[in-house]
Amino acid sequence: MATFEYVDHEHERGLSLYYEDESIALDTWDRKRHPSGDHEILLNPATVELLIETLTTMQAGIRSRYQKAIEA
Repeated sequence: MATFEYVDHEHERGLSLYYEDESIALDTWDRKRHPSGDHEILLNPATVELLIETLTTMQAGIRSRYQKAIEA
């Protein structure tokens, strides 16, 4: 069961995050580009912590740079 899931029904794509044994799984899919299946990436917890720190630091820049996409 996914802890987080985002599905863009209009473009037939999405992603989910969930716990997988000793890792955190990032599963992505895009039915228009890759109708054959999903792409699962297993991340170690230290990498996820670094990503969280980095995205938090970048948050203001992300909001100002991609405001239109965020609001859509």
